[in-house]
Amino acid sequence: MDIAGERQPFVRPLNKVALVCTGEIYNHTAVRAVARDVAEFASKSDVEVIAYLYEQHGTDMVDLLDGMFAFAMYDSRRDDFFVARDRFGIKPLYYLTDGKQWLFASEVKAFIRTGYDLRAVREVPPGSMVTRAGVHPWLPQSVPRPTSIGDPAILRAVLASSVEKHLQADPDVRIGVFLSGGLDSSIITALAVRQRPDIVAFTIGMDDSPDVSAARRVAEHLGIRLVECPLDLQDAYRRLPEAVRLTESYNAVKVLEGLLTMMLAEAAASEGVKVILLGEGADEVFAGYGFMRKLGSSAMKEACQTLLRNIGSAECMRLDRATMAFSVEARVPFLDPFLVDWAMSLPSTSLVRQRQGRLIEKWMMREAFSDLLPQDIIWRMKLAYNTGSGIMRLLNRMVEQISDLDVKFARRVFPTAGILDKLGVYLHRIWRKVFGECGGEEMHAMFGAYPLMPCSFDVYQSGGTGEDDAEVAVLKRARKLGYRSATC
Repeated sequence: MDIAGERQPFVRPLNKVALVCTGEIYNHTAVRAVARDVAEFASKSDVEVIAYLYEQHGTDMVDLLDGMFAFAMYDSRRDDFFVARDRFGIKPLYYLTDGKQWLFASEVKAFIRTGYDLRAVREVPPGSMVTRAGVHPWLPQSVPRPTSIGDPAILRAVLASSVEKHLQADPDVRIGVFLSGGLDSSIITALAVRQRPDIVAFTIGMDDSPDVSAARRVAEHLGIRLVECPLDLQDAYRRLPEAVRLTESYNAVKVLEGLLTMMLAEAAASEGVKVILLGEGADEVFAGYGFMRKLGSSAMKEACQTLLRNIGSAECMRLDRATMAFSVEARVPFLDPFLVDWAMSLPSTSLVRQRQGRLIEKWMMREAFSDLLPQDIIWRMKLAYNTGSGIMRLLNRMVEQISDLDVKFARRVFPTAGILDKLGVYLHRIWRKVFGECGGEEMHAMFGAYPLMPCSFDVYQSGGTGEDDAEVAVLKRARKLGYRSATC
């Protein structure tokens, strides 16, 4: 918002508060309306209202923000700082301290040349804030009870409102969508088109991949322009080191999906698109992962809560790094706080139901938007991003140069890295050249893990029972290393 007028840091001379922020505050217009008789603003930027709210409410103001953000303020009156990260960790935030001095950054790469011991780098958890007193949550954690009414019409209204809110931008800013052809991104696209008929969709994959075929179907149905990014495996292999550096990870899912997102963001930037809407968050909010079909109501809710608590270190981490590298801002309407709170209170019968003899996840989403999209898209089953695009064919080339002895050696030399297999060795080698011993004992948790879900997901995804000796061995080692992901 206000590209011409926004110059950070914002300084409030009267109260001597300085602010820097990355993100988007969606309720800034409402805040300005309340403050118009008592405050002056230097710009029309959405994030400038953070400093005003701090003046009025102190650190309690963070709960009044509706948006995605990571910000830092210095209050010279108190000689103290106030740093905070949004509820779900959509925007990243790291810190490094020696007990006297505190350094903050959106990316770990910023610390490399500071001269500090990078083993001390830590992540500010989602929904947390930092002052001289230390790091503590600003958002209380609770598990909602099933009190919402499972009405598809309500979902449609709430999500449409969220999409409209996430389309906010300066009039000169071009907006697009990343469209895989899956249910989530297709719904976001269908709703966005109603507000912005000129919206551009971007998809990536090999020409014969399921995602590209489905994205073409959706774009044709909605009458919008689709920019296809052809996936060339030779080019993808060449750009793997870049993907590792940008995602700041050696986890295969983050790197490979980050590589795809990076290529999409590059295409969007070349088209002059600055804001992208995506469907991420729907699986976490509406129990969209296949393993959840087998869970009882309370276990399903608990799994969703776990997914949401970790999404800032998983999907949101990948999205932010890969898009911001090309100055494209990724926005996720499914993570709107009002929508999440409402959905978390739905009964499980609104999320999973029987259809034609099998359990179908995200039931109410499919019902709510069945008239906006082709039926084969509405009832399309979930495919992982890296599977639907065809990039998984790259794996053999990555691991063929790594031996079993290399894996044993890497585990012994880098015990905190949590390396499980040849792919982990390959990517960790690239990562280590840039980041060294960054994170220390927390290295795996911050850079090597994909903290999405319990290891039981591995069993369901592979179709196994968990009784196979080799499979059990992998799962046991994964749990020991702290993996909570399907792709150990």
